[in-house]
Amino acid sequence: MVVTFIVLGVAAWVGALMCLIRANRSFYPWHRPLAEAGILPPNSRGPALATWRRLLGNRPEQDATAEAYRLAARGWAIRMFGLGALFVLCLGLAWLAAFASPLAAARAGSSPRPPTVPCGDEIARLQSGRGSGYRIVLGVVSVPPSRLRQVIATHRRPWPYWRKAGIAVHAGTAGVSQCAGGLAGPSRDHLG
Repeated sequence: MVVTFIVLGVAAWVGALMCLIRANRSFYPWHRPLAEAGILPPNSRGPALATWRRLLGNRPEQDATAEAYRLAARGWAIRMFGLGALFVLCLGLAWLAAFASPLAAARAGSSPRPPTVPCGDEIARLQSGRGSGYRIVLGVVSVPPSRLRQVIATHRRPWPYWRKAGIAVHAGTAGVSQCAGGLAGPSRDHLG
């Protein structure tokens, strides 16, 4: 999508540049006699406001040739402004697609830190800390069995395998900190 906006923006920029070249071919033959007669200001630093008003206005010129040049320059100038606006719009949309959307997605996708639950509170009640093959360690922590199936290879050291498994801490005991990461083992089946 970003590439599409950039390609369209470059095409609009090239089109605006071509319109500028074409507009100048009609603008100077129209403007030069009027500037020499003192009707319009000279075009030393680009067209003045009075020149733009006369060029884009609806009042026709007296001379038919001058009016033809004015209308041609006016048409190319209007196309140039339109393509310039399209160029700016495409660059803005490309920027939004490239930077703003991923940032918003990252903000929306990032989960807040898990809450710290004091040992006096409970998340869930378990019948026993030994269900589903879990075992009790340190007298208060229920941990997964030493052998787990369906592990995922991470292809990274020091934790070559990963599997999500929960732990439970008996309420009313001192706090226990959990190691972030995974468990390593010599094989995919044995993680203990």
